[in-house]
Amino acid sequence: MKRFMKVLVAIIFIVSTFAPTFQTVQADSSLYKLPTIGNAGSSSASSAAFSPNGKYLATSNSRNVLLWNTSSLSLIQEFKAATDSIQNMMFSENGEKLLISAYHRIVQVDVASATQDFEVPTLDTSSVLNATYSQNGDFIYVLKPNHLIIFNKDGTMKDSFSLTNRASNFAYNAKTDEIAISFENGEIIIRQASTGDYVRTITYGGRLADFA
Repeated sequence: MKRFMKVLVAIIFIVSTFAPTFQTVQADSSLYKLPTIGNAGSSSASSAAFSPNGKYLATSNSRNVLLWNTSSLSLIQEFKAATDSIQNMMFSENGEKLLISAYHRIVQVDVASATQDFEVPTLDTSSVLNATYSQNGDFIYVLKPNHLIIFNKDGTMKDSFSLTNRASNFAYNAKTDEIAISFENGEIIIRQASTGDYVRTITYGGRLADFA
């Protein structure tokens, strides 16, 4: 019995001496709260885009664009940007222009003046899947389910290419000036962006691989 008590005392001593000490810490919940920029309006925000310098955030509310200051979290201006509901937006590399996909149209807005540079239809009434600027901003690439369309920076159409299969999305690689188009059948076709020339085909599991 005495030996058992000695062993027990020894175990208690070792545990109390070398075991780590734990204490409950109350987390500061404010550290995990994201700032609220503002109300997007009566409709839900359908798209958002940061300017390249991170100073501005553009959000869309149906046909309107709301431009926010990301430092002060204040609304700079709200303006009507398109005649159709806005689906996607992106800033130009210098942040001066905002490219908008609105149903079957593309719209370019001058950010400083909040005015349209152009609003043009894109061949047919199917929705624009995606749109992006070229690296130097000279061209606008537009993807539709059955077409890849290249516009000049003034909104005039430069060229268009019919797609054999139905497209689902695309990605632009500015380093190689190539566009990877993913199709609903699982194929990915790489084209030279500025000319539309075929480069190669990749068979992938139906989704666009990391191309950029």
